[in-house]
Amino acid sequence: MWGAEAGMVTCLPTRTSVLGVTNPRGAFNPAAAHTSAATNLSAPLLSRFDAVLLLSDVHEPAWDYTVSEQVLRNHQQGAAQGSQEAPLPCWPVDVLRAYVAWVRGRGSAQQELTMSPEAEAVLLAYYQAQRRSEGRSAARTTIRLLESLVRLAQAHARLMARGRVGLQDAVIAVMVADASMAVAALLGPNNALHTHAPQDADADYAALERAVLAELGLHHLMSAAPGPPGDGGGG
Repeated sequence: MWGAEAGMVTCLPTRTSVLGVTNPRGAFNPAAAHTSAATNLSAPLLSRFDAVLLLSDVHEPAWDYTVSEQVLRNHQQGAAQGSQEAPLPCWPVDVLRAYVAWVRGRGSAQQELTMSPEAEAVLLAYYQAQRRSEGRSAARTTIRLLESLVRLAQAHARLMARGRVGLQDAVIAVMVADASMAVAALLGPNNALHTHAPQDADADYAALERAVLAELGLHHLMSAAPGPPGDGGGG
């Protein structure tokens, strides 16, 4: 982390993730999302967050039904905890914790991961697209955006136990960053609160990858053959 104070500029190692929550100042204005006017945070401070997700309670019948169904299920009289089957296959909490601990124990979790040319092309193309956008947020499209994309891509590669950052990791990083671009979103409006687990995660990702690459004009990367999980391939 770079810091400047009293004329001294230095770089300090950091190992802490910072999560911040804020309410909009006054009446929320969707056109000013993620600017200092909407969050009451100055542009320099706002630019230091890798992802800024807007959680707005938009009326959506399908989402309202899903939430109400879950709430009622949890409050059923005499229902045993955990007796309800999950609608989609999922890992139990203890298995998820064990996996995260295993990933953290790997050597790649403690070092800077190398990046494939395909991943570099995706992150750079997205950064340039955001810089060119007429409706861009000045607080979210500084050089720190590119640094955030790199960190997000590396984090996904580590989560997937990969030794380097590949195409899929870069695409996921773009999707996360794009969800925080309410004004100049590449893939259109995206409500981070109203998300659904796909029935076929691989097919869902393949469609999103094609959409991202097409919007960035990187059609030549669509034919990239997916490699094995360990090498950070495209699939």
